Amino acid sequence: RVADKNTNAWVDISYTVTEAGSGVNIFKDNGRFTWYNARGQQIDPETDESGAWVFPSAVAQWGSGEETTVPYLGDTSNAKMRNTSFTFDTLAETIDLYFDGSIQVSCNDEDVETQNLTATGGKGEGSYATINLGSNPANKTRRVTVKVTSDNAIFDYMVEHFAGRRNRELEMRPEHFVQLPAALLVERKFGFQHGRGEGVSVGYPLRTEDVVEMAVGEEEKHRL
Repeated sequence: RVADKNTNAWVDISYTVTEAGSGVNIFKDNGRFTWYNARGQQIDPETDESGAWVFPSAVAQWGSGEETTVPYLGDTSNAKMRNTSFTFDTLAETIDLYFDGSIQVSCNDEDVETQNLTATGGKGEGSYATINLGSNPANKTRRVTVKVTSDNAIFDYMVEHFAGRRNRELEMRPEHFVQLPAALLVERKFGFQHGRGEGVSVGYPLRTEDVVEMAVGEEEKHRL
């Protein structure tokens, strides 16, 4: 419930709470995905009437393998024609894609080879296929295109796997630290003027424990 402070009126907003899970739902309401028809033309999934893509909700079961199941968030994205596609951007190195059908996966990174994958959806063995984009230590954004190569295909969700923590954060080792002396001499340039029209630099001692609390400005210099 939100309030309009101009009128003091309250407005109720409904939303759905789902169980905790890992993954990215592949559906028309997820802005990460861009949708294309069989001619490679971008479509608006909310208004397109070509039938290239349909987006059923409240799906009870899906998958053509040994074990069907309820979709991740109860909905699926269904490609009804060969050569339809969708794209998305990712930082991931590998992606587990849960779908039913056959696809061709390409990437705008020239080091990533085109991959042809097949899965049967649902859950259990064969329910997903893994897209391998290769190492991404710099965490650069890459665009992935998923193109349907079977007569139709159904997509549920995907799970992205990223570069390890070491590649994204500085790993602090003992050699990264230096031992500070008991005191530092700090030279600060003050803004007041004297006869020569210049700022005055004054040196004063600073305790080591104060260093962590000191905000260093552009005009402050620190000498060991």
